[in-house]
Amino acid sequence: MQNLKCQCCFKLLAKTKGFDHIEIKCPRCKTLNTFQSTQSALPECLEHPTHSGKIHDTKPLTPIQS
Repeated sequence: MQNLKCQCCFKLLAKTKGFDHIEIKCPRCKTLNTFQSTQSALPECLEHPTHSGKIHDTKPLTPIQS
């Protein structure tokens, strides 16, 4: 039994006893993984978007004066 894991995030995609050629899209990172019974090329990982900007988009609180 052979475990087929995503080449980017290493999620277990399938367990198989044998195959010639198989393509599986990872449900976690959406990478298309191609497996062959011989050594196959590694798929390119999708870049995850990075969020930039201010930590707080609100105005600073002003103290209440009594």
